[in-house]
Amino acid sequence: MLGNTGSIIAHRVGADDAAAPAPEFGIPSPSAFTDLANYEAWARLPRDGAPTDAIPLSFDVPEVKASETTEAVIARTRARYTRPRRNVEDEIARFIARPLPMS
Repeated sequence: MLGNTGSIIAHRVGADDAAAPAPEFGIPSPSAFTDLANYEAWARLPRDGAPTDAIPLSFDVPEVKASETTEAVIARTRARYTRPRRNVEDEIARFIARPLPMS
């Protein structure tokens, strides 16, 4: 949730948190906040000094442009954080086959 001088905008929240913004927005069902899709939100904005009813917002999906460094970043990330699949599968197989310690 974002708020600033009377404006409140709430994007999707989890089930545990959904009950908090519902009364503030005048929306009877907390699921209105858990069921929001990506790039959607509810807003309550001031107009002439008084808060408006809640209105649904829909944002444009940001355009991601590849830059000249994109391939370099991908290659560096793969070199730092990946291992050959066979090595990972062998490690998992060894872990699963290991006997459990007796207490």
